[in-house]
Amino acid sequence: MCSPAQSGGAVSGTVTGPDGQPLSGVVVAVPDLVLAVATNAAGHYVLDRVPAGYQVLRFHRVGYAPHEVPVDVIGDTSLTANAVLDPQPIELGTVLVEGVSRAPDRIIDAPAAVEVVVAEKVAKVPKLEGGLWHPYRRKWATERKGHSLKDVAAAGGWQDTETLLKCYQRPHNETLLAVMSEERKLREVTAEA
Repeated sequence: MCSPAQSGGAVSGTVTGPDGQPLSGVVVAVPDLVLAVATNAAGHYVLDRVPAGYQVLRFHRVGYAPHEVPVDVIGDTSLTANAVLDPQPIELGTVLVEGVSRAPDRIIDAPAAVEVVVAEKVAKVPKLEGGLWHPYRRKWATERKGHSLKDVAAAGGWQDTETLLKCYQRPHNETLLAVMSEERKLREVTAEA
C-alpha cells in the first residue's frame, strides 16, 4: 500500500556572511526532522515539504558560528528565512614543525653536526659531502655490496633490505668496471639461447 506524498510548506532564503557575501556549502537543517540541504554558490537554499507548525532552522558551516532561525510554516505556503553567519575561528591542536638546515654555513650549528665533526676528527677520517652521517653509512654499505643483503642490512641497522638498496648502496667504480668487463659471460649466454 502506497502512502500519499508528504505535504508541507517550502522554506527558502539566502545565507551570507557579515559582509553581505553569499556563503556556499552552508547546511540548512530542521534538527528534529531528517531534512537538510546545502546552499548553492549564490548562498541560496530551498527546503521543500517542511511540516506545518513551528520549526527551527539550523544553519552551520565549518569556520562559522551555528545560527538558528525560528519559522512558523503554515500549510502548503512558501516563506523566506535568510541568515547571516558570523565567522568563528576553529582552534586546532598544536602543530610542531621541525626542520634541518642543509646550508653549509649553518650545518655546524646543529647539535648532531657537532657530534659528527668530533667523531670525524677522532676517527681521523676526511669529511664526506652530502649530509651528516648518511655519507658514511652510504660508503660503508657500498663497500659491502658483495655480501648478503640481509647480513649487511642487519649489521648496518637497517630494518629492511629495500631501504638499504634504495638509499645507501651506490654504484662503486670497481663494481661498475667489473660489470662492464664481463663480455665473455654475455656471449656465452647468448650463444646457448
